[in-house]
Amino acid sequence: MPSYNILLVEDEDNVAAMLKLNLEAEGYGVVHAPNLAAARTLMAEDISLIVLDVMLPDGNGMDFADELRQQSLRLPILMLTAKDTTGDIVEGLESGADDYLCKPFQLDELLGRIFALLRRQDWDKRQVELEHISFYGIDIDMRSGLISGSSQAAALTDIELKLLRYFSQRPYEELKRDDIMQAVWDAPSTVKSRTLDNFVLRLRKLFEPDVGNPQHFLTVYGSGYRYVPPPSEE
Repeated sequence: MPSYNILLVEDEDNVAAMLKLNLEAEGYGVVHAPNLAAARTLMAEDISLIVLDVMLPDGNGMDFADELRQQSLRLPILMLTAKDTTGDIVEGLESGADDYLCKPFQLDELLGRIFALLRRQDWDKRQVELEHISFYGIDIDMRSGLISGSSQAAALTDIELKLLRYFSQRPYEELKRDDIMQAVWDAPSTVKSRTLDNFVLRLRKLFEPDVGNPQHFLTVYGSGYRYVPPPSEE
């Protein structure tokens, strides 16, 4: 049984058939809606991601995306459209889309973007239960990155927060550099290994009692890092 179900909202029958065939070949479940009315009905299904055309017979896909966000639905939305101006792209993203792919597109690129969106969605779900971490009187809100009880910073940056989340979900594990960079930056080939080291150092400066003798963000030489939770987390 497919682990992910995709709602494909596309009115061109040949495009929809091609996409459905290829997505199913990748192991996805696919339900097809040729218009917005059908899409609204199919939202009752167990949907993991929406591939959404913009120009549809009964309305605009951007309006549908905005409608879903107004309902606080956080499903990933990938828009497909022939409208490719900067203004169109900005409008699509502002309406609630997570990504935007212009027609004509390469199938490999579409599959890659779907994979990345689903991976990010899974990551976000894993973070829901982990709401706070405390280091010796310093409390971090893991949803917002806000720090209380510290004079060093008011909030973590997005990358610092993602890195801390990654560590905290995998206590005591030996974490490989490439795996960390893939999870935190999504594009490890564009990130220098030294960049990761610098971000770990920033976390040490914020939370380690002795930066020169770290107890929680440990280096595993020749491999990567290991995270040891502070006493309040164990």
